Amino acid sequence: MGSRIREGIREHGVYGEKNLTYGPFVALLYELFDAKFVFIRRDGRDVVRSLIDWHDRMFGSIYRECRAPGNLTPRALEAAAGLLVHEDSSDFSRPRPLEGAPWYDEWDEFSRFEMCAYYWDTVNRLYADRLELLPKDAWIDIDYTSVEADDVMRVASFCGLEGLDDGVVETMLTKRINSLAERVGDLEAFPGWENWDPHLTERYWRIAGETMRRFGYRDPR
Repeated sequence: MGSRIREGIREHGVYGEKNLTYGPFVALLYELFDAKFVFIRRDGRDVVRSLIDWHDRMFGSIYRECRAPGNLTPRALEAAAGLLVHEDSSDFSRPRPLEGAPWYDEWDEFSRFEMCAYYWDTVNRLYADRLELLPKDAWIDIDYTSVEADDVMRVASFCGLEGLDDGVVETMLTKRINSLAERVGDLEAFPGWENWDPHLTERYWRIAGETMRRFGYRDPR
């Protein structure tokens, strides 16, 4: 990682990377490279819905240990069959509770929905905790759930990036870039959180509620 960052800075002056697995190394990256961080947040309920759709309709490999395989399309079945478990670095990197930690004793019985809620909660809590230890001018946050062009321009200014046109940014924000519809023509299948039944809502807030409230999302119960 360090050599890649150094090479990028040497060649381009500015180097940026999006990687969810860097949470444990936030302080080290700041110390070594005087790094700046853009914390992109998204409503965890939307993330859970999206992860389940990507699993069911595209990859079939999100939390492979889950007892229920999911409602997999032929495409997802083929993708999962073509990627051996020990070669699946993406799924290997997803957090699991360690022995003695909350949810460890329940993990084997968790649904994929609950595992995805744990994923969002764990990753976002880790980043928020680590970033809040840095100087305030070392990081900025943006809520992807309700992002507008002004928010993107604010982040660009923070990163020292020039040449962005807010009109172009606004146009891009209205498009569903890298969505299932854009990638493979599939529509969302798992219901949005507004249509979750009380049981599903309760299961989500039981796992991710503390972090949701920390970020200002309202508990609808």
